[in-house]
Amino acid sequence: MFFTAVARPRLNDDDGTWWTGKIGTWPFVETVLTQRTSSNRHAGTPETKPLVVTNNVYRSFLINKVLPAVVKVWPQSNVPIIIQHDNARAHVATSDMQLRTEFDRYSTLGWTFQLAPQPPNSPDANIY
Repeated sequence: MFFTAVARPRLNDDDGTWWTGKIGTWPFVETVLTQRTSSNRHAGTPETKPLVVTNNVYRSFLINKVLPAVVKVWPQSNVPIIIQHDNARAHVATSDMQLRTEFDRYSTLGWTFQLAPQPPNSPDANIY
């Protein structure tokens, strides 16, 4: 499974170029060392395993990967950035305190983030 962040393409006011809206894609995987020797590999060989996506994992990806990537590639910081997710069980609530603390930290740097869950059973796939 992957976490992908995209936005609507925008005109960069500073230089008149178009920003594609591509922010990033991150796989939900971890690298673990094998515990036993098998016919395929020796013990201690690094192996990529899928992660079970819980709200803690989702929050970690938002805070450690998505928000820094948005700040790095977003063409302007003076507009509010709405992070919309499809409201799956693993996603964090809009009132999540760790995420709110992180949003507040970015607001001191001039960035405004909002979290907007998509309504249940909604076909809406709008990109803000």
